Amino acid sequence: MRRFLLLSIVFLSTLLSYGQHRFVENKGQWDENVQFKTEIEGGSLYLESGRLTFDRYDSEVVSKVFGAHRGEKPIPPPKKLDCHAYRMSFVGANEIMPEGNTPFQTKYAYYLGERAGKNAVAYQEILYSNLYEGVDLKIHSKSNLKYDFIVKAGGDPSQIKILYEGVKPKLKGDGTMELNTSVGKVEESEPFAYQIIDGQIVRVECSYQLNGNLLSFELGNYASESDLIIDPELIFSTYSGSSSDNFGYSATFDLEGHLYSGSTSFGTGYPVTTGAYQADWAGGTGAGTLAGTDIALSKFNLEGTELEYSTYLGGSGDELPHSLITDSLGRLFLLGTTGSSDYPTSAGAFQTVFQGGAPTVLGGVGINYDEGSDIVVSALSSDGQDLIASTFVGGTENDGTNTATALKYNYADEVRGEIEMDDDGNILVGSCTFSSDFPTVSGAIQPTLNGNQDGVFFVLNPLMTDLLASTYMGGSGADAIYSISFSENTGVTLGGGTTSLDLPMPANAFNGAYSGGQADGFAITIDEFATEILSGTYFGTDEYDQIYFVDRDAEGSVYFFGQTESETNELFFNANYGQEGRGMFISKLSPSLENADFSTTFGNTVGVPPLSPVAFAVDLCNRIYTSGWGGLPTNSQGTTTGLEVTDDAFQSTTDGRDFYFMVLEDDGNALTFASFYGGALSGEHVDG
Repeated sequence: MRRFLLLSIVFLSTLLSYGQHRFVENKGQWDENVQFKTEIEGGSLYLESGRLTFDRYDSEVVSKVFGAHRGEKPIPPPKKLDCHAYRMSFVGANEIMPEGNTPFQTKYAYYLGERAGKNAVAYQEILYSNLYEGVDLKIHSKSNLKYDFIVKAGGDPSQIKILYEGVKPKLKGDGTMELNTSVGKVEESEPFAYQIIDGQIVRVECSYQLNGNLLSFELGNYASESDLIIDPELIFSTYSGSSSDNFGYSATFDLEGHLYSGSTSFGTGYPVTTGAYQADWAGGTGAGTLAGTDIALSKFNLEGTELEYSTYLGGSGDELPHSLITDSLGRLFLLGTTGSSDYPTSAGAFQTVFQGGAPTVLGGVGINYDEGSDIVVSALSSDGQDLIASTFVGGTENDGTNTATALKYNYADEVRGEIEMDDDGNILVGSCTFSSDFPTVSGAIQPTLNGNQDGVFFVLNPLMTDLLASTYMGGSGADAIYSISFSENTGVTLGGGTTSLDLPMPANAFNGAYSGGQADGFAITIDEFATEILSGTYFGTDEYDQIYFVDRDAEGSVYFFGQTESETNELFFNANYGQEGRGMFISKLSPSLENADFSTTFGNTVGVPPLSPVAFAVDLCNRIYTSGWGGLPTNSQGTTTGLEVTDDAFQSTTDGRDFYFMVLEDDGNALTFASFYGGALSGEHVDG
């Protein structure tokens, strides 16, 4: 297994932001010292053996000269344009010639007086292999120019020393480094280090060390046998490219970093790939003016520039994807609902017959389950060409759709639930049902339906031929499981919303009684085979509250992400970050759900949830990651306007209808990162 340490630095000056850079090889058109050149806004970067040379001009003056293009009064061209060149020389480095990786198709020709270069190739990235012993240097970009030091096993990062010539570097209090040139400032981002260990992200402390003009890096303790990566920035963003209506529901990733998307496609225009499992749209009933839907699944390459596969999945009725996950082999597992009696199932599947239920229209998402809905669980091969397992799971009433009036608070709250996997490849699902004959197994915690809508939890074997565990989870009111978190040591924590006053809560619960209001959140931990309740609690106030996501940290503590309409500070304690009485809560409870470590609320208006929650995670350093979207059609009051962003936000402004991403430090002590993401032409959102 290849293991290495990666140090990554980003040039943050807007003068250097130039889209994806093209590193063009020297075919004689430039000085012989130059191996590659790339254009940067306001100048050029020359890549040479052992050094990088930046040649910059006064881009502000040039912009004013061409002001007429923007409707402004231009200034006369100056007789002399100010320029500034500086170098980064790698002290003590080996004499290595850089090499280009991943060529673009376009070739370039240059005619510069006596110099000429034909058929020059441009590359997406440049590699200085073994620049120092056991240390590579990679230079690349997405939107900002980046350079990465890759320290392999046995390599010594203290070898790395960079001498700045022609400019005086200055360290700033926020950990970044500033270069003041005569034609503007350049800022290099604070190095951010983390390792991926057992599929989890672990942060490693890293900072610049400056001795005069000589730069080096200071690292904290790290596992030398594992990768270490620095710099959380946007990797890629893309449209699906569908010519028919296409609504997004879920996404996931695999161990290599590929992105998978799950959506619905209202027609034949979704871009399927050669060899796809289902190349043709199978149709559906649809709602309103929208045609019927199939599930549409896509796997993107690491850069987001290509589809590795893309396929439909569905029958002649409507269907929806609710949740996605991949296994260690890169196979994609899907939790969804369907109204199709001919939804594809696999040989020997646990349930091959559609049970259906009452006709149901899911407003806004274009779905008409005219013969009711069943839960479906399906798995695709790593190349998207084979359906390796697929089954219905349901009774004779509607399954998988949260249509209880009190719990359906946000647009598309009907389309929730979560799929997980254990270490043996068994498939764990949390959802809800109206069926009194939902399949359960002997010894289930709750073998019968208690209310009109109950939560359900079940486990399938990897080939989906056997139901290993299944139980209802609910009281006499309405209940829904939105999220599950599993570990071999702690069991399965179920999180969701309830109106039931009689959920089965242990005597030592943090809150053993329903708090009141339209709904309460709840969390219950059970064993994997659903035979015993290990711990549990209600969580809420005397106003509306729901838990939409649960997760556990390495010590087993349980984290909640949810909504509240409480205007009090009841859910704000032991946290340094937050605003009292706001509509989103993040909370941490003990592993046994007996005690609360901290809870914080954030938002923009007292007592109003601004976001519909869509994602939540806790990393090995106990940093907390949340994502949601606001603005119509969230609810009647939600908006992203006024939410806090950090100085390094990817997008610092909002039209009130955007995605919002936030990272909190351990125990809610500080806001690490927050940004909007979206455009100004429509309201960005997730269906479900």
